[in-house]
Amino acid sequence: MELNGKNVRKEIFAKRVRREITRKGLTYDEVARHMREHLPADTRLSTVSIWAYANGRALPRKPAYLQALAKTLGVDVHELLQDRGASAEGSESVTPQEAAERMLKVTDLDGDRAVLQIKQNLNWTVALEIIKIIRRDSTDYVK
Repeated sequence: MELNGKNVRKEIFAKRVRREITRKGLTYDEVARHMREHLPADTRLSTVSIWAYANGRALPRKPAYLQALAKTLGVDVHELLQDRGASAEGSESVTPQEAAERMLKVTDLDGDRAVLQIKQNLNWTVALEIIKIIRRDSTDYVK
């Protein structure tokens, strides 16, 4: 299927949409509502459309829908469309280990301390919980 001048496989697009929705901790209804904020007021977009995108049943009909989806999910349009390193069978060549390493980096400082870098879209509840844990942990080590 072609979208924005690119040949896009629905199942790869769907996998990426589901991954980003999960990372953000959103429901399909919330995605649709946030997308409408980035579209003209008279635009019709339903939860069913989001379900169809996430389940490989449809692709966004217009470039504006794709752009609104990317903005809502906090990713670049190309992240949803590009067939980065996909094999002939259509599965991405990135292993789960490689994906985890891209999102999380831990650097040992001196044996009992480390620097933790997290690059992952999270909903605010999860992000705040992580911040609480980090703050609580860092006060345990104040000398």
